[in-house]
Amino acid sequence: MKNSSIKLYNVIFPIWMLLIFPQTWLVVAPVNFIIDFAVVFFMMKKLGIQQPKEKTKKVILKVWLCGFIGDLVGGAFMFISSFFSINNWWYQNVARHVYNPFQSIYAFLWTSACVLVSAAAIYYLNRIYCFKSTDFEETHIKKLSLALAVITAPYLFLLPTSWFI
Repeated sequence: MKNSSIKLYNVIFPIWMLLIFPQTWLVVAPVNFIIDFAVVFFMMKKLGIQQPKEKTKKVILKVWLCGFIGDLVGGAFMFISSFFSINNWWYQNVARHVYNPFQSIYAFLWTSACVLVSAAAIYYLNRIYCFKSTDFEETHIKKLSLALAVITAPYLFLLPTSWFI
């Protein structure tokens, strides 16, 4: 059953905000870069990798871009759930509440699953693309990728959109 009252605010922050308010990129992009840089740098130090600053500089652009791609993968699932309701139950319990996942346990579970999908995408993109061309040990690659996935997953998906509009 399609409901024509679905509006753009049903799409979760920050995806819609970045599209509607492009100047938001001026804040989001550098903040993500700094967070990604800090995670990679401090994990390299913790793992005992030599010259962590130089090695972080070599991979940070790829890591940063893959972080955005991972967030977009999870955001695509959020977007799909909001606009392509499978049936009335899905609309009433999930799609209608994606903009505030705390209004329905099903929407919360779906949104959490989308965060996990993003985290998995971040992990695999970093593992197979960003760190594969380095001379790091496989265990270091896995740990760096896991740290990025856990720390930089888009937890903002869980925040109610009404806080931002």
